Amino acid sequence: MTSTLKIPGYYYVWSSDNVKKRRLEDEEAAKAIRRMTLDKSRVARAKILIHPLAGGFLDCEFGRPRPDVASASFAEGLVDKGKLLLKDARWTSASNVNHMYIDGQDRNTDMCVAFATTDEHSVISSYIPRDDNGMVHRRLLAHYQTPAARIAPYHELAVPQISDIKYHQPSNQVLVTSRSPSQDVVIWAFAPKETDASDTRPRWLLGWTPENSNQVCAIGTNRGVVRWVADGYRAWLTPKSFPPKERNPYTDIFSLDFQRAHPDILMFGGRPGKMWVSDHRQPRDKWDVIAASSSITHIRSINEHQVLIAGLRDKLSVYDLRFRKNKPGDTSTNAALPLLIFPQYRNRAHINIGLDFDGPSGVVAAAHEDGKVALYSVYSGNRLRSSDVDMIHSPRGPIQCIQFQTFPRDHNPTLFVGAQSNINAYSFGVRSLQDEA
Repeated sequence: MTSTLKIPGYYYVWSSDNVKKRRLEDEEAAKAIRRMTLDKSRVARAKILIHPLAGGFLDCEFGRPRPDVASASFAEGLVDKGKLLLKDARWTSASNVNHMYIDGQDRNTDMCVAFATTDEHSVISSYIPRDDNGMVHRRLLAHYQTPAARIAPYHELAVPQISDIKYHQPSNQVLVTSRSPSQDVVIWAFAPKETDASDTRPRWLLGWTPENSNQVCAIGTNRGVVRWVADGYRAWLTPKSFPPKERNPYTDIFSLDFQRAHPDILMFGGRPGKMWVSDHRQPRDKWDVIAASSSITHIRSINEHQVLIAGLRDKLSVYDLRFRKNKPGDTSTNAALPLLIFPQYRNRAHINIGLDFDGPSGVVAAAHEDGKVALYSVYSGNRLRSSDVDMIHSPRGPIQCIQFQTFPRDHNPTLFVGAQSNINAYSFGVRSLQDEA
């Protein structure tokens, strides 16, 4: 056995005892990690607590309220209430309903009114009648006096390349925009007849209710945003032209929405993926900007501080305007950090796709690229289970029209979905009157 070399002034820290000690310590550490892993697998959350509705109620009993319980209850209670057929011998279409707007202000007839297009060239309209069980069917219109004894839907207006349909209640006008090439912003408007308070029969009418805002609408274009105020005056919110060497940042505006409780604040965005928070009373360099990670398809104001933004590449997120990363006037391309993301949202490449948000319930209804519709909670980002809504599927591609609207005298909104050539209705309630027992 050779002896260890001894060097003057040096000593060896290695010894067989130290090696054995370190080996034992490593073995004990490995055993502790295995023991911790086994303990974690033994402690599992009960499956009932994972359920958004039943688990939410149980969490409340333990003092841990879950914010999306009301949203889950509303989503699970939505049932199929029939459909309104828009396609007949006069109109044929191989796609879904392209654009629609549902109005629920006719309190004399207690029916909603639909304005829609199935070919992007003509605006058609129809009442949405319901029976005692709340079921929707077009044959129920035979019980009412309709204009010129015609069968709905009715042809209202011919517009080339329709891009959107909205109704302005204070002026009693249906507004239609077009994406056809033009040097100026062109908008079509027609006014349905006002209702007679002494006659409860539908005669193609809409009610009149004044509002405080003096703005009729805001129009997004491929050159910026135009404001239309109540006196008929139209003005560009964004600059109409730029110097030759300066690029217009406000191109391809796909979505815009007024901030809740602040009608003078407009949020708009599109491609590239930026959303501007504008105020026509302030100069442009004072506007706030949020950079998203993809092109923006939908903007919905949730409350005074939060906004829902949907985009391409499966992006659906909630942003808080108080904690954005981008500062006013910032032109950087770094995406802002969202407050909440929706990981199950699916839309990689479609601009014209449906989405709507109901504020009181906190439910987001979003179309997916596979022709289906999903409900989400704006409080948690989780997908909500809804047996009837989850069965929606259109073989004609992504559904483009989704809207929440409340029937006159109803307490909860109805979800309207433009699938194929029909407007399907999903209301909170029971499938039949016998289920009430």
